[in-house]
Amino acid sequence: MIIQKFGLLPLSKKQCNAIDALNNKIKMGEYRLVENICLCKNTDTTFDLVISCEDRYGIPVTSVLCKKCGLVRSKKVLEDRSAHAFYEYEYRAIYERNIFRLEDSSKSTVFEKRKKRGLYFLGLLQRLVVLKNIRTVLEIGCGNGGIIAPFYEYGLDVTGCDFDKDYLEFGKRQGLNLVYGEHKNSGDQYDLIILSHVLEHFNDPVKSFNHFALSIIPEKYFLIEVPGVFLDEPGYNLNPFVSLQNAHVVQFFYQFYLNFLFETLGFHVLYGDERCTFVIQKPKHWKPIYPEKIYAKEMTDWAKKIEKYICMYQDKKIKL
Repeated sequence: MIIQKFGLLPLSKKQCNAIDALNNKIKMGEYRLVENICLCKNTDTTFDLVISCEDRYGIPVTSVLCKKCGLVRSKKVLEDRSAHAFYEYEYRAIYERNIFRLEDSSKSTVFEKRKKRGLYFLGLLQRLVVLKNIRTVLEIGCGNGGIIAPFYEYGLDVTGCDFDKDYLEFGKRQGLNLVYGEHKNSGDQYDLIILSHVLEHFNDPVKSFNHFALSIIPEKYFLIEVPGVFLDEPGYNLNPFVSLQNAHVVQFFYQFYLNFLFETLGFHVLYGDERCTFVIQKPKHWKPIYPEKIYAKEMTDWAKKIEKYICMYQDKKIKL
């Protein structure tokens, strides 16, 4: 059995207070935890390999590798109502500092870092599709809007939504159209929806995917990025334990899994890599698909590779 117990980061007083508030709300029952069944629907606990009992902040989170499909997930997660409150009241306070550069805590620094990622996304789309066919862009979970800022500067009609009022206000001051709250299918449709490190936060990723996909114009695009177990942050320490966090329902995906997932859900994969950045296209006559489970026999072989990969880092000291 692999068990990692650690809090990786030196924490500010604000972060410690938010973590204490979170733990106390769970203890008192204000926030409720529920079992998180793997997307392959395996319920045999002998297939769950415990790899960590704390996240990078020292928050009690049991992370397990499913030896059937290779996903790394949180064993228990906040139920939906509790999760919404957590994202509004504790999430940003805990995650206020960049994991790799602790001094980069200002909103402007975070904005510029996300803007660089947005520039990469814009360039990726320019290589894959005819960019003039994209006029409207929605980012769900936009934070302060740094990712969609390059799209705005390019001349596209951009919208972002999030639960963090402070971050939204910062983005609004940059001229961005950012709104508070979750995305609702109001009838508006977009040429491009961006989910950058968002899908892993939802208790039912398949249901959330189908919900968001309804807002994409037929034959237009999703740009999705989630944590990849084999490659998380190029140029930094690639130890997967660095990225474990209580907010993730699925801690890590991998490229083969996502290819299978998106194709099973009826989308065309235009691009995917092991960092788990994907550009996918909605077919003309697409309808929501709700498979009973997400599984292919090749995933069990990938699970063995992932277990071996994680074991490589088990006894290594993590440097930040």
